[in-house]
Amino acid sequence: MFERYAFGLVDGVIPISEFLENMVKEKSPRKPCIKIPALCDFSKFNPDQKKPVKPYFLFCGLLNRELIEFILEAFDRIDEDTPYYLYLVVNGSKEGLALLQQEIAHRKKADLIKTFKELPYRELVDLYLNAKGLLIPLRPVPRDIARFPHKIGEYSASSNPIITTNVGEIVHFFEDDKNAYVAASYDVKAYSKKMEMVVKDPEKAKLIGQNGWKLGNEHFNYLRYGDKLIDFFKKL
Repeated sequence: MFERYAFGLVDGVIPISEFLENMVKEKSPRKPCIKIPALCDFSKFNPDQKKPVKPYFLFCGLLNRELIEFILEAFDRIDEDTPYYLYLVVNGSKEGLALLQQEIAHRKKADLIKTFKELPYRELVDLYLNAKGLLIPLRPVPRDIARFPHKIGEYSASSNPIITTNVGEIVHFFEDDKNAYVAASYDVKAYSKKMEMVVKDPEKAKLIGQNGWKLGNEHFNYLRYGDKLIDFFKKL
């Protein structure tokens, strides 16, 4: 019902991904649309405020058991000389979080895994800024192909390297080993290897994070879209 009638009720559409933009063109070819990705306020992220802390990977998101198990398994596979921690910032039901703690307890690196929930935004930004790698594995399913996670903008604003998969909007913005670590597929072994690259070559990881910031500042900084939106509205 939504896909059949919604486009006829609006003057224009602002899709967040190429998948959704193509849907608009298919359902309503003459409908004006402008693709705008997930945006972020880059002024809230100051890379100069990074602190010397124990190295860690960070995942932030809703409690999704499949994704969490994927990340835990990838983390367990890392061959590392210097221990890296895994920080999970997750929100979910009390029962779901309890099951997560049970799952972590059975992992071989359980003592290196720490969970957070309901953090104030300033504390979350601090975790982004001090992470050595920011995790966002995307699955080859319609939901992940169509969406554009808000945290991709936040991750890039931290100037730390994003570790992701070659799915959805990632292919339209990021290039593996240049401005992100992009696993060729949603595969635990391949994803773990990308995480391991951060451990083995931290200087290159730092450069990739800086390149990710440049890309993000160009494409995900909300200040870039004011004039574009005004022009779009004027033409409706």
